[in-house]
Amino acid sequence: MNTLFRRKKLDALLTSDNVNKRLEQGFIYTFYSYKGGVGRSMALANVGVLMALWGYRVLLVDWDLEAPGLEAFFSNAAKITGKPEETPGIIDLIEALPLRTTMDWRNCLLHVEFIGLSLDLISSGCKSTDYRKRVQQLNWESLFQDHGIGNYMNRLREEWKRNYDFVLIDSRTGITDIGDICTVLLPDVLVLFFISNYQNINGIRSVMERATAARKKLPINRSKLLGLPIPARDEVYSEYDKSIEWKRIYAKELGYLYREWLPKELDPEFALNKLFIPYVTNWSFGERIPVLESQRELQDPTSIGSAYSRLTKLLINRLDWNALENSSSSDELQDARLELQRLRVEKENLSSEREKLPIADINRSVLLRYSLLTVLLMCISITFIVTSYFLYKEKSELQKSVETTGGAIKPVQSQASSTPTQVPSVPTMEELCMTLHLEYLTDKAVIEPKYYGEVGKVANFMKRFPQVKGTIEGYTDNVGSAEKNLKLSQYRAENIVKMLVEKYGIDKSRLLAKGYGITRPIADNMTEEGRQMNRRIIANFGCVTVEKSSISSKSNKQLR
Repeated sequence: MNTLFRRKKLDALLTSDNVNKRLEQGFIYTFYSYKGGVGRSMALANVGVLMALWGYRVLLVDWDLEAPGLEAFFSNAAKITGKPEETPGIIDLIEALPLRTTMDWRNCLLHVEFIGLSLDLISSGCKSTDYRKRVQQLNWESLFQDHGIGNYMNRLREEWKRNYDFVLIDSRTGITDIGDICTVLLPDVLVLFFISNYQNINGIRSVMERATAARKKLPINRSKLLGLPIPARDEVYSEYDKSIEWKRIYAKELGYLYREWLPKELDPEFALNKLFIPYVTNWSFGERIPVLESQRELQDPTSIGSAYSRLTKLLINRLDWNALENSSSSDELQDARLELQRLRVEKENLSSEREKLPIADINRSVLLRYSLLTVLLMCISITFIVTSYFLYKEKSELQKSVETTGGAIKPVQSQASSTPTQVPSVPTMEELCMTLHLEYLTDKAVIEPKYYGEVGKVANFMKRFPQVKGTIEGYTDNVGSAEKNLKLSQYRAENIVKMLVEKYGIDKSRLLAKGYGITRPIADNMTEEGRQMNRRIIANFGCVTVEKSSISSKSNKQLR
């Protein structure tokens, strides 16, 4: 497209005539990626489901006309009411413009249902045999210049915002005319997905700059277009050092986008340590909705489902970071609500299936249960008969091997000495194990006095069993940069080693200190309680097997 046409297209994108007043009820997010294969559509589907689960009215829109298929994510874990291949969608709405026919966008809605809740979806359009040809024949220049697609899309935007709390638009990749609608005209915020290479980083930065400049030229009042960069397919749990290195690159190249909405006291790298989508091999096969398919996904802070949950919380609070931090207190209530909803739906489905079961099937079911019970009783009877026979046989053989006197039965005495045989006692063995668990104040590596006794127990254990060796592992929460936390965790581990060596005389060769920084959290870093649990030392000194005695028993209790 030449420069002259692009300038005219931007001028024609919206005219001030027939423009509805901007409403504030709903909010529109466009999910964009410069290249494919970053998990953009999967993230959108999971975020939409979470919003619906948390009680919001949600509309998903598939604007990726050349590579459609958003509805495929709901083919297993959810149920779609309607036929996606026959239901009109975005391309049908666009094609109706030159024909000057009115098509109500509500006729394009597909209803997605899951565990008793639902959201709405508008697909790319009817999947007829000539779908590809229809997409290629769209004349965007004519649509902008002659048929007022800009004004039409603005009307759709305002109607969607009146009818839904959140609208999530799945935009196609690259730089296109469709992209201008999705990145300039429709959204309140661009959610920018990218992976660890400069093509992706430079691509989303270029698109964001281009969309911001075009947004300023619109002949209507709009709020400033904000960008939310989200690293996707992040391998922090398998390639920690590389992931941290690239997060520093993200902060340098895209930090200005975070600073437009983050609190001033927070660094973009801090946000990047929370806002990323991890790569999980299990969820990379097929179109999946982890937040529906596995209960673990919303409970494990390292899971992909928890990553989607953190992103969703930020989006429902319209990029208010403080609201995101404070929202963790309601997580348990939300999880309980979802679990109750699951149980209700399962109960309703079970009752429904029983009602649909024909009388003949019920009779067959009863007959089958009766037959199984009969077989079980026969097996028990046979077992009783066989057991009785062998007991009778054993008693008869025993009577033949004894002498009878006056009707009394006496065991036959052996000709050998009648002195009872002394059976040597077998010593009782037990296993002794030693572990160490300490917690720390924020940004501190000093061992608090209340833990001195625990370290002393470890020293006594290692002195008693010289073969024992131990690894001391240090961890931190995610407050501060990842590089700083990695060093802090190492200091914490080394201080434990130093105390054992210098105060108690333990050979240093028996101890290994290793810091792991912010990796391997055991609790949610979104809460103060969770961060406290993650600031820790974990040490394992193995187990030894010893003979149990009254003395060792007393000391064992102290060890444990």
